[in-house]
Amino acid sequence: MIRRSLERTAEERFQMLGGKGTARLYPLFTKGEYLGHARLMSVVELQPGCSVGEHRHDDEEEFVYILSGTAVYYDNGEKQELKPGDAAITISGQTHRIDNEGIEPLTYLAMVLTYGET
Repeated sequence: MIRRSLERTAEERFQMLGGKGTARLYPLFTKGEYLGHARLMSVVELQPGCSVGEHRHDDEEEFVYILSGTAVYYDNGEKQELKPGDAAITISGQTHRIDNEGIEPLTYLAMVLTYGET
């Protein structure tokens, strides 16, 4: 299956997981289009001043890969700066948060994989 970029539609989430502003998600594929244990496979866009709130992952892990912009990433409360090409993982029992404190949009690939059935 191939999904062309022009075929993807945006999904907006206001104050995603307690964050600020609106996160725009562009799903790569949705449940039912794949057989694995993924809960989310999306490109996420945060405009300046927007964020995804701090949240914990249980029985799943999230991979984040920065595509453009600069992220302020809180890895279990520890503040880090991530730039294009940087990646982070949050495994079960850990927390993270991502903020766009820059002046340009932040885009990143987010994949949440579950340890069991989705």
